[in-house]
Amino acid sequence: MQTALEWSSLTNTSLFAGSALYVSLAAVPGLYSFPSTAVRVQSWESMIKHAVWFQRVTSAVGACSSLALWYRGGDQTFLYSGLALAAVGPFTWFLMPLANKPLASISASIPTSGAPAEAQLNSLIKKWSWFHAVRTVVGCASVGLLFKFYIDGHNKLPLFK
Repeated sequence: MQTALEWSSLTNTSLFAGSALYVSLAAVPGLYSFPSTAVRVQSWESMIKHAVWFQRVTSAVGACSSLALWYRGGDQTFLYSGLALAAVGPFTWFLMPLANKPLASISASIPTSGAPAEAQLNSLIKKWSWFHAVRTVVGCASVGLLFKFYIDGHNKLPLFK
């Protein structure tokens, strides 16, 4: 059971951090390359629609696995990693809508071209990307804690047991 929890914790936390890093470093900057606001909004909506469930599941399973490892007598590293990853949920639930809702409704409320539309959309994407960057940093810190625990020799990586 311990190895399965370690595997689940490390895998899901890594998947969450990796997907968040991809969105922050590749997907969001890619939005700026689209020629019109309508295409940007559609691309953002599609990106969110496809990423939201993956990130929800990986963060929840990674957090629960880490916290279960700590609860079963594991190192405090699992507690810190699990709590950090668990904090992503409330952050996403309460703060991300400040950027998500305006972006989701923007396609019907602004013209598809012109300087005011571009400025408004760029401002909202920038706001959303800062919120997402927090999720990325927390995810990377959480997985970093787990890897540091294993690299420091406290235990073998679950794959090599």
